Amino acid sequence: MSAAEYRSPTHVSSVERFHGLKVWISGLMPIVLGLVVFLTSCAVFGRIAAHFERFDHFSRFFVYIQPQTQYYPTISELVGTTLALAPRDKILVVIGGNSIFRGTGQNPDGLWSKALQADLGEEYTVVNLSIDQAGMESFAGLAFRVLQVYYPRSIYVGTLDTRGFDALDGLPIYRYLFWDAYYKGFFKTTPAERLSISALRWRQLRTLDGLQLHSFAILDSIFYFSALKNLISYRVISPDWTVEIPWPFKRRDWYKEGNDPNLPLIQQRQANDKALADLMTARFTAAVTGSVTFSMGQAQLNPAVGDRVLASFDSFFPSELRQKIIGVVIAPNPLFVAKLAPEIREGLAVIETRTIELFRKQGYRGFVAGMDYTPADYVDQGHLMASGGLKLADQVAVQVRVVSRQQGFR
Repeated sequence: MSAAEYRSPTHVSSVERFHGLKVWISGLMPIVLGLVVFLTSCAVFGRIAAHFERFDHFSRFFVYIQPQTQYYPTISELVGTTLALAPRDKILVVIGGNSIFRGTGQNPDGLWSKALQADLGEEYTVVNLSIDQAGMESFAGLAFRVLQVYYPRSIYVGTLDTRGFDALDGLPIYRYLFWDAYYKGFFKTTPAERLSISALRWRQLRTLDGLQLHSFAILDSIFYFSALKNLISYRVISPDWTVEIPWPFKRRDWYKEGNDPNLPLIQQRQANDKALADLMTARFTAAVTGSVTFSMGQAQLNPAVGDRVLASFDSFFPSELRQKIIGVVIAPNPLFVAKLAPEIREGLAVIETRTIELFRKQGYRGFVAGMDYTPADYVDQGHLMASGGLKLADQVAVQVRVVSRQQGFR
């Protein structure tokens, strides 16, 4: 064998390895191409799905279209639902906040937001995006900001927590929606907000839950998985099932919210529930003792608490929107308040009125509702029956009309 024909074992092994690598890459190519086609299809169909996302016959959120049953409405879904309900030439009134404004304690036929619509008339369209446990600054409040592009003539009314706003992206269960809207560029941010959002994001990325939340939100901003999944879940088959859902895998639009004939009975049971009364007494007492100081027999909000609450009201909504925002503190059921010690009752009233003062100081509008309501207007310690909802609708309608005139909407 000549020198030219000689190949070392090392050289032969390298050739074989190179050939093996080519074979491996060739085998991998169909998988890679399939993945690329799949992701591209998701991106295309996801964006199409986002364009058509909305709830049918929507009056409010209820359990089968909420995250509590593994259904996570996207920002596209909130916007699409509002666009379907509200003509662009109307004054849009978005209702947000927690379960009190959602209408817990009221049947769909007696919902307070429907009474508000009737009170305001055809010039307005009321859309109730309130959801259980949410603060007014998150979820519906976020949707209100996004909707400014479509409805410059819009007003936001939300339940105001006396403890101030939550974290910038809301409670953990609704945090996904903030980042869904943020990464998809649905709302504009101020320079101060950008700094706060950046700091919050880096804090969350240091935790496993935060890393998962942001990784999915970033990928979803590219491929729109959530929009496609929600469209399928709502209209075809729901892949998520929990014990709260009676029919596994039934599409979510199949569920309709009916009237509960037992609300008066529930009201009676709540009024006679000593354990609930003791719990509310403990909660109100803790709230007052932790936030209120008594000087010369007069109750005053602790300055440190006031400063924190004031700062929280400056954390989310840009200043140019604040005169279009009405915060409402709902006074609790007087039946439970009457069980409190006199100084605790006084302290509770100070917290409510002082919260509204601090809210207005940051440029918003607000008032305390429920000061003249009776126990018959409540189903429990804080949620309103239909009679309380009618009173609330009357009060809110007055404020909405004032904002409309002052903003030049009418």
